[in-house]
Amino acid sequence: MELKKGQRYTFDLDEASAGDTARVALPHPEVLAALEVGHRVLIDDGKLSVRVVETCAARDRVVVEVCRTQTAMGVPSQRFLHTRRSVQAHPDLLWVCAAADK
Repeated sequence: MELKKGQRYTFDLDEASAGDTARVALPHPEVLAALEVGHRVLIDDGKLSVRVVETCAARDRVVVEVCRTQTAMGVPSQRFLHTRRSVQAHPDLLWVCAAADK
């Protein structure tokens, strides 16, 4: 499937349904909850760039508009605390923890 510039596309939490030309599951509720209208989302190291144009009150769906297609995921206008990752997996976090112990 190819997305085209200007196309609207939906990210939601519905993993039971297959993605299609209108929507796809994004099984990360913390990401959907943090996105707001105007945020840019970079996908596949920025090869695909979308802008959030609509959110819903339940924070389980966002509609985006494709800004750039060329096709990982980054949200440059939002920071996330990745609670699923272990401290051992991140040398920078180990350094911070070691510095805090001094």
